[in-house]
Amino acid sequence: MVTVKSVYSGISTGTERLVFSGSVPVELYTQMKVPYQRGSFALPIKYGYSLVGEVVDGENDGRYAHVMHPHQDMAVIRREDITLLPKGMGAREAVMISNLETALTGIWDSKISIGDRAAVIGYGAIGALVTSVLKLMNIEVDVYEESQDRVSFIRGCRVNPDDNGYDVVFNCSSSGRGLQKAIEISGYEGRIVELSWYGTKDINLNLGGSFHTQRKQIIASQVSNIPSDRSGRWDHKRRKEVCIALIQKIHLPMHEVSFHELDTEYGEILESKAHLISVVKY
Repeated sequence: MVTVKSVYSGISTGTERLVFSGSVPVELYTQMKVPYQRGSFALPIKYGYSLVGEVVDGENDGRYAHVMHPHQDMAVIRREDITLLPKGMGAREAVMISNLETALTGIWDSKISIGDRAAVIGYGAIGALVTSVLKLMNIEVDVYEESQDRVSFIRGCRVNPDDNGYDVVFNCSSSGRGLQKAIEISGYEGRIVELSWYGTKDINLNLGGSFHTQRKQIIASQVSNIPSDRSGRWDHKRRKEVCIALIQKIHLPMHEVSFHELDTEYGEILESKAHLISVVKY
């Protein structure tokens, strides 16, 4: 076992909002359980799944490691569950590794290619990371975002253009309205990648317009599994290694909250759009 002294942990607002509000379907309790979770989705629960800390086990003293673990100031982890980070890599940026794995898997699921036009709907943490990776791939990407607070974070993209015909649209808005917009602006046989998770919340869609006549596709993307067309060559370790390299090329604004203030500020963080990415500082 390895002892890790926490430095930062990342708040995944979409998923944690559903957990916090008790909106995880009972039939998914087992699938949604995260490593080292305590309690039940029926609440109370110890949750969170991206933590970076300083190893204090003797062998790798002082090295930063990424672990899948709830928000906690100290943790004792099985040695096989830690990923040592490259020397010199910042702990704060590293907490986004798990969210970047979600974004990268969505891009894989989209099968996007050079020359394709893409749109991202919803510029939260996942939408910002999808956008950032697409830009690193030199893919033309537009962003659709309703919150003026979130719009202020967008750089180097067209924002809310009156356009359509996209080859690929990524819905990261956690709303049925965003998914409806994705259907409307995608092109003929366009691919719509759904990166939002709704828990017990119902959404309504109008599929009577161009959805059927233009043979549009809605593709569910979920980070737990490697897409089937890669699973013979890729595993979770290889994907994480790629994300560790990628995250060092991505620079997004982060809002810090002290671990000791988390009990009073947590609910507001989950509902606010004033911050793009929120992290817990220990």
